[in-house]
Amino acid sequence: MKNPTNQEIKLLYMTALMLISVTIISCGNRKMDKIRKIDSEIITEDVIDEATENIVKFKPIPVEKENGFYFAVDYDYRTKDKDIKLEETASLSSEDILEVKKVINKDYNRPEIRIVFTNSGKIKFAQITKNNTGKYLAIVIANQIVSIPLINCEIPGGIITLGSDFTEEEIDKMVESFKN
Repeated sequence: MKNPTNQEIKLLYMTALMLISVTIISCGNRKMDKIRKIDSEIITEDVIDEATENIVKFKPIPVEKENGFYFAVDYDYRTKDKDIKLEETASLSSEDILEVKKVINKDYNRPEIRIVFTNSGKIKFAQITKNNTGKYLAIVIANQIVSIPLINCEIPGGIITLGSDFTEEEIDKMVESFKN
């Protein structure tokens, strides 16, 4: 087997980083496997630096919607921000949420947003995720889409965590907005 070129390594590394940074509503309590150490003879700091400089951080998208969870209409990952359309009414609203708070992910030492649903919100969310696998659900906080995860399967637990590249200050503002 031939050694991969620097270009192939960059592409693989960028793809892995993007997959890690994208928020996906996941099933159950599965944790992402830690990235294994890469052979230092193949990949160098220069390659990592070059590969990561082109990664784009998700930026909140302004929308005229109340806080809540909305299905994206005719959306896929190639849809431009200005072309994103959300359903008229939220599938889950602030009334379905018991608590929104900032937590620190112990595996990655990064701030995240934890959303805990009320009992009725938990049931609604489980039904929504069960019946809409393969669809995108936009999460709106403070008139901004903060995430558009793909639903992979039913999520019955009633608690979700939004892991992202948001700064602690950005997360604090979103949590405060949701509380108000």
